[in-house]
Amino acid sequence: MRGRTYRYFTGKPLFPFGYGLSYTTFRIGQPVCKGRTLKVKVSNTGLREGTETVQVYIKRNADSDGPVKSLCDFQKVSLKAGESKEVTFTLQDNAFECWDPLTNTMRVMSGRYTLYVGNSSSAKASCQMQWRAGL
Repeated sequence: MRGRTYRYFTGKPLFPFGYGLSYTTFRIGQPVCKGRTLKVKVSNTGLREGTETVQVYIKRNADSDGPVKSLCDFQKVSLKAGESKEVTFTLQDNAFECWDPLTNTMRVMSGRYTLYVGNSSSAKASCQMQWRAGL
């Protein structure tokens, strides 16, 4: 699958996965990871009310052959012009499933993960999380 779909594509797409248009603008802050929880501040920086889809992508740091990143959660947040809200994600075990070549199955893998937060697969804001299977 190398080079195909947002999960493996390393080039610059014309429109990244999850990209959408709006009549206003949003700013997604720096995420904070703690345990199973990820929190991020979302602000409507435009002049109109609007709804943003905040997306969380995950990458297992030790998996050099795996996906560049995979969508693991998202939430829609509606904000008035100038309004900000903190959005909280509670990650489930299946967000940490990776292909295990030893067992030829998908399973929850322990290790260090990078979580990217944004409004498309081109999300750059990130935080690190250490995950242990069975937590």
